[in-house]
Amino acid sequence: MKKMPRVLFTVAMVFLFAASASAQICSTFDTGLDGWTCDTSGCSWAATGGNPDGYLRFDEGGDSTTQAVAPGTFWGDWSDLDGIGNIFYDHRIISEGTGVFGYSPYYVRIAGPGGSAEWVGDTPSGATDWVLIAAPLVESEWTVTSGTWSALLADVTDLRIRIEQVTNSGGANDEVDGIDNVCLHTKSGPCSRTAEASTYGSSPAYGPADLGVHSIYFLIPVGTLVMLRIRRRKR
Repeated sequence: MKKMPRVLFTVAMVFLFAASASAQICSTFDTGLDGWTCDTSGCSWAATGGNPDGYLRFDEGGDSTTQAVAPGTFWGDWSDLDGIGNIFYDHRIISEGTGVFGYSPYYVRIAGPGGSAEWVGDTPSGATDWVLIAAPLVESEWTVTSGTWSALLADVTDLRIRIEQVTNSGGANDEVDGIDNVCLHTKSGPCSRTAEASTYGSSPAYGPADLGVHSIYFLIPVGTLVMLRIRRRKR
């Protein structure tokens, strides 16, 4: 059996590295809810007004307990993301409603057969524009409420994000909140459009199926080296 030429082997490894470096799970809500639900009533899909395009919208008054529940596409073994991953999402308090009593901090919960954990972020103080929230997958940033951190990450079967941030006395449709661009990704590559604006400048946004968006950053320099190697061989 002939060995693969070194140049072809190099190119193949570059493509494999690029694909793995840019792999991600992301819901942009551009065409629908992407399988997301909420643990109470009041959630729906809005085709416009997101960051940009569609988003997961919450309309309701009352307590601040409603959480958005991720679909099964986000479940699985997160062990490889331990210490280097983030749960990114964009959140907006569009209307805080009437009779405001207070605000709840940004909150994410993950759970599975191996345990459960909660992450608590900053607390908003009023209506906001789209705000990028990043919950780092670092054990010290979370409160493990059952099991162990490593056992939990080995099999995540539940991801929930607080969408209702305001406690008020208003009636139905009084408070309005939104979530957009929920992504599970490494620290070096947030796929939220808000994050992209600050990290990648004017780069176009990318979504669930885009596994090679940033591959070009790896392919260009390595591809140049491969071409130089071919030229040297011809000499």
